[in-house]
Amino acid sequence: MESLQKFPTPRGVVNGQINAQQMGPGSSIVRFSGIIDTILVSASTPIDSGQTETRFHFYVKNLGDAATNSTVGDAFAAEVDRQFVEDIPVWEHKAHLVRPALADNDGPFMKFRKWYSQFYVEEAHGERTVFPPPYWPDKMDDTPAKATASAKYTGNAKADA
Repeated sequence: MESLQKFPTPRGVVNGQINAQQMGPGSSIVRFSGIIDTILVSASTPIDSGQTETRFHFYVKNLGDAATNSTVGDAFAAEVDRQFVEDIPVWEHKAHLVRPALADNDGPFMKFRKWYSQFYVEEAHGERTVFPPPYWPDKMDDTPAKATASAKYTGNAKADA
């Protein structure tokens, strides 16, 4: 998705551009230009059926000195965060509509939805394969393979160990 924007600043309106690329569900890269060239890497992970954890990582173009980078970069990140939080009530009331009412300027929404559908799975019941985070042994005689290999998750921590 590419969008031309007018960004309000204390010094007046600045013309800019936003280019967003969806890499998969919950994974995107957004490039901002105009006020300060910035790359935002966003990762969202479902925690349960009603909660998602989202993390942002900003890369800001060097403006010449650390103080300016920090001031402008922090202000830009705060504005992105403000807009994100502002959208939460919308997400909390979203509903899936098979045939949504779309305006002509909504873009290729249905094409995106079709692409995205490949990542949906039926809800898992019973056992499932869990891939734990990387394991680093404290001693050389620990067996990393046991901790890094996939494990069957049964919901019983003692049985899964």
